[in-house]
Amino acid sequence: MRIAVIDDLKSDRQLLISRLNKLLSDNSINGEIYEFEKGIDFINASKQTAFEVAFMDIYIDKENGIEISKLLREFDKECILIFTTTSSDYALEGFKVRAFDYLVKPYTTNCIYGYFKPPAVIGQIYRSKSNRRHTENQAE
Repeated sequence: MRIAVIDDLKSDRQLLISRLNKLLSDNSINGEIYEFEKGIDFINASKQTAFEVAFMDIYIDKENGIEISKLLREFDKECILIFTTTSSDYALEGFKVRAFDYLVKPYTTNCIYGYFKPPAVIGQIYRSKSNRRHTENQAE
């Protein structure tokens, strides 16, 4: 599972990455976590290889996470978007770009734990893709 963490604050990125690594390990999910300080860098990386999940801040220096998400949706409708931000001001806008969730900082590990614990949606996506790859490899 490819996971993107997009936040201009390094301390916030590192905290979330630490939590995600623990959750992936606790739930036996193989994952790669990529961090981005700028939304446009995330968009460019997404055009090369899709991410299954993106945790995105709304206030990213001079960028806006909602606008970055609109760019993402132009070519990737499947990425699960979870906004992580200090304000609920953009919550309704977030769902217009098909956000899966909207977390207001500071949030706890328990807030994201459920995403990865079976039968959670994100865990199911990972498992179904893994099963498809396994089935495809057996068919070859």
